[in-house]
Amino acid sequence: MYASFLLWALLGFQIRELQPVPPYSVASDPSQASQKPATVRGKVVAADTGAPVMRAQITLRRNGSGSNAYSTSTDASGQYEIHNVDPGPYTAVASKSGFMNAALRRGSMLVLAEDQEVKDADFLLPRAGVITGTIVDEHDEPIPGVTVQAMLKNYSQGKLQLQPRGTSAPTDDRGHYRIHDLPAGRYYVQAVKHNTPDPAPHYATVLYPGVSRVADAQAVKVTPGDDVSNIKLQMHEAAVFHVSGRVLDITTGQVAAGAFVNLGPEDYNAGGSNVNTTVGLDGSFRLMEVTPGSYRLSANQRGAAGTSPLNAVRMLQ
Repeated sequence: MYASFLLWALLGFQIRELQPVPPYSVASDPSQASQKPATVRGKVVAADTGAPVMRAQITLRRNGSGSNAYSTSTDASGQYEIHNVDPGPYTAVASKSGFMNAALRRGSMLVLAEDQEVKDADFLLPRAGVITGTIVDEHDEPIPGVTVQAMLKNYSQGKLQLQPRGTSAPTDDRGHYRIHDLPAGRYYVQAVKHNTPDPAPHYATVLYPGVSRVADAQAVKVTPGDDVSNIKLQMHEAAVFHVSGRVLDITTGQVAAGAFVNLGPEDYNAGGSNVNTTVGLDGSFRLMEVTPGSYRLSANQRGAAGTSPLNAVRMLQ
């Protein structure tokens, strides 16, 4: 089934090319050439055990500038040193696979003076949690290619929303999935089967333990470093819709290429899909595999420099 809509939005676009930030130190600000550089030392330990964390990555990034970044890793004792750092304000972050990123224990901001030697730039790294399981159909057969995400409850303007957290995990040929890098919390595991070029059944989006409504879903509790396994969901074939349309600038009538379009349930307690896409060069968009329900269709885009984000919204049923 198809539904076509035209979204008029006050969208003025300005596309600016972004340059990648090098992961290691780069050329210093010429205005600081006469200043003596600073030195930063510290230690990284696991938040739960206090044991040193080897090969954790430490990054200092100059605030207000994309040009100054310094990076190193910890040794076997969890210690690190960064030399020849230009004076100024920095954001410091420690990271390692299996742990959540962490800011400095003394505060996320590190303000370095000329020739300063910081000896206590320490980090506590909390361990990340993992959720694993399988996705099957109504015949208990595994379904490959299902996108599985851990979702958190959130309320916006008094309405319930589900926000993804951690990395989405596609199922393999055995229907297995693994969601990693999760902070401690209570998660709603959601499974979505996206369309493929080959003829295939369409499956309705489900929440653990195999329901469509948040009101009927069961939260999965994850503690630091926890590995929650055997979270199994069963998906059922269902009728789905495809929603297509165009996004235009209401003031000029020009297409709004690059705008972000999202279709989310008006009431998550009543079930429904959450689908998004980017508007094409011709201003068109197409959202696939939308299950029946009441939805909020929105298009938004950053405005020109110095202006507020611009958006348009309409309800669909």
